[in-house]
Order: sequence, then C-alpha cells, then structure tokens
Amino acid sequence: MNSITQPVSKTFHTMQLVFSALAALMFWGVAALTFVFAIISLALPNAETESGFLLLLVSFVMVALGAIMLPGVVFAIQSLRGKDASHLRFRFSWYYWLIVPVWVGLVFAGSAASDTEGFIRYVFPPIHVLAVMIPIVVIIGLAIRNLQFRSPQRASGLIATGLMGGSFLSMIIEVVAMLALLVLGILAILFNPELQAKVLLFANQLSITLNDPETAQQILLPVLQNPWVFLGMLLFFSGLVPLLEEACKPVGFWFLTGRDWTPRDGFIGGLMSGAGFDLIDSLFASAQATGEDWLFLIITRGGTAIMHMLASGMVGWGLASAWQQRKYFKLIGGYLLAATLHGTWNAIAIIMGISQMGTPPQGSWLHIAGAVAPYLLGILTAGGLVAIILINRSFQKAVLMAQIAAG
Repeated sequence: MNSITQPVSKTFHTMQLVFSALAALMFWGVAALTFVFAIISLALPNAETESGFLLLLVSFVMVALGAIMLPGVVFAIQSLRGKDASHLRFRFSWYYWLIVPVWVGLVFAGSAASDTEGFIRYVFPPIHVLAVMIPIVVIIGLAIRNLQFRSPQRASGLIATGLMGGSFLSMIIEVVAMLALLVLGILAILFNPELQAKVLLFANQLSITLNDPETAQQILLPVLQNPWVFLGMLLFFSGLVPLLEEACKPVGFWFLTGRDWTPRDGFIGGLMSGAGFDLIDSLFASAQATGEDWLFLIITRGGTAIMHMLASGMVGWGLASAWQQRKYFKLIGGYLLAATLHGTWNAIAIIMGISQMGTPPQGSWLHIAGAVAPYLLGILTAGGLVAIILINRSFQKAVLMAQIAAG
C-alpha cells in the first residue's frame, strides 16, 4: 500500500511546491514592474502623485501576496525530503486579544496617513496590508482554537489555492457570464428600436459627464432604481455570483477528494480557502480609498472576511461529509446555505451602495433600506462571528467526547 500512496503523496508535494513557487515569482515580478512604473510616475515633472502612489501601493500588496506563498514552498520541500510536518494546533491565550487594539490603532493611523501629503503617506502601504490581514488571522485563530488541523502544509496550501485558484477561477467564470449577458443585451437592443434610442441617449448623457462624477451619479441613479434593472443586479450579484464563488473558493479541496477528511477538517480547511480568497479581494477592493472612506471600507471588509470564511467553511464541511459519510444532502445544504449567506450580504451591500449614490426621497423604500442596510451588515457580521465560535466549541466538545469514549 505504501508503494501506491507514496508516489501520489510526492506528486501532491511537488504540485504544491511548483504552484506556490510560481505564484510567488509571479506576484514579485508584478511587484517589481509596478514599483518601477511608480518611481517613474513619481519622478516625472508635473506627474500625478495619486497614480504613482497607487502603483506603489499595488507593488507592496504584490510583495505581501508573494510572501504568503513562501510557507507552501518551505513545507513542500520539507515533505519531499521526508520531514513530516506536525499537526497545526492553536491554543487561545488572553494575550491574543492584544491584537485587537493593535488593529484599531492601525486602522486610525492608516486613515490619517492615506489622507496626508508628504513622506508620512508612504507608511500607508504596510498599514493597509496589516489592517486587512489581522482580522483574517483572528478569525482563523477563533476557528481552530484548541483543535488540530492536519498540518501547516495543508493550511498554507488551502490558503494559497483560495487566494490564487479560487479568486482567479471565479473571476474568469464571472467575466464569461457577464460577456454572455452583454451579448444577450446587445441583441435585445438591436431588435428593439425604441430601447436602442433610449440606450443611445443614456450613453450620450454619460459621455458628457465623464469628468463630473456627481452628475454621472444623478444620471445613473434613476436607471439603477428601475425595478427591472435592480432585479437583474440582484439576480446576478446576489444569485449567480455567490453560487459561482462558493463553488470556486474551496478549489484546493477538489484535489483532495477521497481523502480521510473529517467534517471538522472540512470546515476548517474550507474556512482557510475562504481566507485566501477574501485576502486578495479585500486588499484590492479598498486600495483606492483614502481617509474616512478607507476606514469605513476596512471595517466593512472585516465583516466580509467573516462572511467569506464562514461560507467556505460550510462548503468544506459539506464536501468532507459527502466524501467520508456519503451524506450528499449535507454537501447540497452546506453549499446552498453558503450561497444564501453570501447572496444576502451582496444584496444588502448593493442596496446600501445605490442609496449612497444620491439623495433618495424621504420615506421611499430606498431611503429606508439604505438607512437600515449598515445595521443589517453589522448583524450578519456579529452573527457570523458567533457562529464560528460556536462551531469551534461544538468541534472541541466532539473531540473530548471521542477521547472519553476511547478511554
């Protein structure tokens, strides 16, 4: 049996080594290129400082993403050399909570630094990366508290595949879906002269306001408030996108099919895949914001991290249950529950975004929904955090009961 499983094991170690190394080199190559363009942009006379600084920020983010790939390289090399990595176990201590005030301080420091001119602004890139990463690290700690999870190699591999594979695979599929819808929309416009005239008028109005964002928002707002347009946005971003992303985020799991993963391993592994997915998503989603806008986005992305990681944990739990217990209804239920959580978050975020584009009439559904939306996101965030803590406790209890039963 060892003669059969050993080559397969080496194949997986080699795949992880190659994948992690190439990903690190790709990120660092892009970092070097954007750094050169940033220096050129900042050094040129009459250059736009904002574009140069954004390139510098992207360069730093790419360096950080490349560094996240390094543990996978190190662990894979150790495994190929016959050194078995120990189980990953995290014991929660009181000083772990010290990271929370550190994060709060970083968030306010980053808000001030991002909106400042001069040398002090250049401390913002590392603050930005740390402000995004710390909530993710805290959530992982709460999920694996006092539990064993396979090995650091598996953990690093799942985070890396969620970051690279899950994010890029879902992006490609979503782009294809958007292009298909665009083609259908163009065909509908071509065969409807009245609709064609409306679209051309709308396009002309937008083209005139390219340098006036506020006027452009006033033109866009009635269109986005149109019931059919709004329903289409909800169906795509709160229906199709969550279904696609929740299938793609734990892409690393599909390489582990048939292995002896317990539902506990599945939940923690799925959660780590979601951590990688959310990390790259959050780093770029909040990169262009400054000042109070950046502060608000970073706090909101903390809630998004909980949503992504909990949802992926549900899918991982379902996959492990299907593989080991042949309980495929758990896979279907976990997947649909994850997509529902994700879709609900997206729907609330869409409503909040549209309501902030203009000033909806007092008492209108958009005005009321926009005012309630932040509180609903807060409730989902708190509920998701509590769910992760309770799931961790249930796993701890199950492990303890198994140990008592075993004598």
